[in-house]
Amino acid sequence: MVTGLFDKFKPSRSTTSDVDKISSGRVSKKSRANKSIETRGPSRSDIKTLSKANIRFQGNPEDRVIIFDVDETLVAGDKMSPKKLKKLSKQINSMGDRKLVTIKADDPRNTLKEDISYVLRPGVKEVLQDLTSKGYIIIASTRNYREYGKTIVNSDPSIKPYITATLGREDLESDLNKDFTKFPDHPDNLGLITKIKATAHKVFVASPSFAFSKVKSFFTGENVRWSPGQGELGKHPPAMIDLAIAQDPSKAAVLKGLKPSRILVDNKAERETTDSLKSGTWVEISPNVVREEGDEVTEFTPTSVEPKTADGEYVWVKQVKDGIERGWKKQLELLKQAKDADEVARQDELKLAA
Repeated sequence: MVTGLFDKFKPSRSTTSDVDKISSGRVSKKSRANKSIETRGPSRSDIKTLSKANIRFQGNPEDRVIIFDVDETLVAGDKMSPKKLKKLSKQINSMGDRKLVTIKADDPRNTLKEDISYVLRPGVKEVLQDLTSKGYIIIASTRNYREYGKTIVNSDPSIKPYITATLGREDLESDLNKDFTKFPDHPDNLGLITKIKATAHKVFVASPSFAFSKVKSFFTGENVRWSPGQGELGKHPPAMIDLAIAQDPSKAAVLKGLKPSRILVDNKAERETTDSLKSGTWVEISPNVVREEGDEVTEFTPTSVEPKTADGEYVWVKQVKDGIERGWKKQLELLKQAKDADEVARQDELKLAA
């Protein structure tokens, strides 16, 4: 059982190697972020889109395409209403490394046709720029509506040049993606018993909890999203290449013939960790960090401080770049090791408490 796994893994402060310290961005339950991590390699100050740059990729073809989650990974804000974010605008804009962006419903760039407010995560441009300069291809994936993700990606000059395609809820739910005969390791392909358990959890636990949170949101101003359980909207779509080309045939020039991504960069996501470990055919890399305000691994929020290494690089950027550089197979191996180590620690705690 991997429930709550994300909350337990944290960057380590041990004296072992950087691989052991960072692994998937989380290691043992009682560790903190290492603040003296060494940085590697310069990033280019300016880069064209991959289709124009014609960069030769030198790594393993299975590692070339990378999926990035959108909310709480690249940007933050969808958990709050635009009205509540506006109240925080002074605090957000005074932090120096970010600003509140609002794309109005009547903006011609806004294909969702609802106001969209968000904060771009500090370090996003640097990590996307670094990866594309090495020949990686980036696809954004969100459980939110496709037009929500596309509006942000296509409007923001810090990320638009580096993301080749944006997939959303409609793509994740499409027949093209959910061909379980073609994709037996699909995150949403459940056995009968697991499907029954997932349905029961949705009906008796998740739905009532969502309804309560939705009512409460009328008073708190929070945006409440449906958090899908097993069998719904796996964020790592195996048909990603075909989906992106079907959405925009012009992308075939860049994407045709490429292998689907084996790597998903995603925020605090227990579901994605479980899916990755169960499948064994792809891996999730966490950009979450231990923040100064507490010994907790947390995702990015509009007002959260992004810690840096001693060399001035954002810790989350370092973690993501290191995980991708290791490749999906090594990253998966480290994720399994971290999960096993956490289970041993949990059993030891139970023995001490007995």
